[in-house]
Amino acid sequence: MKLPRRQIVAGACLLALGGFSSSAFSQSVDELFDGAWRYQASCAGCHDSDGSGIYPFGPPLKGNAFVQNAPVPIVVQVIQNGRNYGERNHLAYVGMPAFHYIRGGEAIALVNYMKNGLQN
Repeated sequence: MKLPRRQIVAGACLLALGGFSSSAFSQSVDELFDGAWRYQASCAGCHDSDGSGIYPFGPPLKGNAFVQNAPVPIVVQVIQNGRNYGERNHLAYVGMPAFHYIRGGEAIALVNYMKNGLQN
C-alpha cells in the first residue's frame, strides 16, 4: 500500500519529534518504498540480480561485510555519493557511480533490502 506524500511527511515529522520509534519508521519505509524494485532498476546491472556481483563492474553485495555491518546511513551515503576505487588495477573498473536521485525513504528501503532480502 502506498501512502500519500502528506502522510509520509507527517510520519517523518513525528519521527523528528520523537512520536515514532526509528524501527517503526523503518518498517513503514519498507511499506512505502520498494527496495527490491529499486535494486533491480539501479543496482542489478553491475551487482547482478541476486547480488553475486558482475566482474569487473560491481563486487558481490550478497554476503558483503560492508553491506552487512555498516550503519544504514553510511551505506546510503555510498549509494548517493559513489566511491572511487582508483587502486583497483582492472582497466574497466572505475568505481561506484553516484546515484544522487535515490533519496530519503527510497534509499533506506534499498539498503534494508540489501541487508535483509538480498542476503536470503
